Amino acid sequence: MRASRISPWLLAAAPAVATLAIGIAAAGPWRGDGDRSASGMLILAGFLLWAISPYAGIAGVLRLAGGRRAWALRIASLGALAIASAGLWMLYSALFESGDAQAGLAVLAVPAWQWPAVALLALACVLLPRKDKTP
Repeated sequence: MRASRISPWLLAAAPAVATLAIGIAAAGPWRGDGDRSASGMLILAGFLLWAISPYAGIAGVLRLAGGRRAWALRIASLGALAIASAGLWMLYSALFESGDAQAGLAVLAVPAWQWPAVALLALACVLLPRKDKTP
């Protein structure tokens, strides 16, 4: 694979892995102070799936932009980078730096903010012209 095909997928996969790491570290199931039952782990998995779901949308937007002109992929990549970095910063800041009892709600709120941003990025990519198919 060419580097141009690998790097856009990293924009979706790397923040998803980082979000999982932040979520698991914040839940701390190994510390013993959380719910380590099977149902507790399923609830944690559900919250983490919701937390990484915008990155699946980002991957779709990058795939959509890949069928457009090269600058469309650059615009989509910059938008994906902005959405991912802002989401990671908000999640980390809320879970580890705020010290607030309601900080865990960031796992619900951050993806709820990211999905409209992903939808706007997808709309922008749809409005960009496609590659010319004529010689």
